Amino acid sequence: MSIGTILYAPTNQELEPLKDLSAVPANQFEQTVGSCPMLALEGTWHGLHFMISGSPDPADGPDSFLLAGGKIVDLVESSARIFLPEEVKEIASALASISPQIMGDRLEPAKLQAAEVYPNVWNNSLTAASFITELKEEFTKLRHFVQIAALENRCLMVSNEWPGDINPNPVRQVTVPNWVGTALATGLAGLGTATFMALRPSWVTRSEESTEKLFDLVGGYLVCTGLLLAIVELLKWAKPSLAASRNRWTASVNSLEKSAWILLFSMIAVFMLLKFLG
Repeated sequence: MSIGTILYAPTNQELEPLKDLSAVPANQFEQTVGSCPMLALEGTWHGLHFMISGSPDPADGPDSFLLAGGKIVDLVESSARIFLPEEVKEIASALASISPQIMGDRLEPAKLQAAEVYPNVWNNSLTAASFITELKEEFTKLRHFVQIAALENRCLMVSNEWPGDINPNPVRQVTVPNWVGTALATGLAGLGTATFMALRPSWVTRSEESTEKLFDLVGGYLVCTGLLLAIVELLKWAKPSLAASRNRWTASVNSLEKSAWILLFSMIAVFMLLKFLG
């Protein structure tokens, strides 16, 4: 799964429609944040948190805003945290206090490795150096983004997409259509049908022509499933134009990929069974 953090800077007025809702529908959330400033941190969120706070874990205070704090809002398919303008100013001050000396001291590969900062690339010197450079660049963007939000008296909304074992603010797991169950049921149905026809009960007649057609059908399934997997790989490179939709996009693509693999192996099993019993 794609792991990242997205920051939005809506005004108080833009957030007003969401304040009285216990759960915010996806379309209403997208309407709220669709035109406001946005910054996507992708996979640098944990390194930035460590650089800012000096700890890999969430804590109280403005220097932990990437992982904790703020008012949690249930977005039905994910969650976000809202910081009001006064809190945004505190966050901006915390970011402004990070000097180049503090940055350099905290971004040492040995310390990042010991703290198990995501992603775990710190044993490879070249990769670590490249990622540390990226962290510094992303921090500059982050500090500028928050400073502008504070100056314009904006709120801050932090939307996290977490690996399941380190989510410090669980509200609701991402829900996706049950593609896997459907695919498994389809595969089992195909396997049962093929087995039934291959055993040739006395009251069923099966001609060579029907067998050939069945092989063609299974072969067609295999080809279509292979094409589906190729499409999934292409979808992984695509992203919706609206950042708020990325969580659902990633979850749907991952679910579709699982379905494609289940279908593929189911059809291979059917094909091999037909070859063995035919």
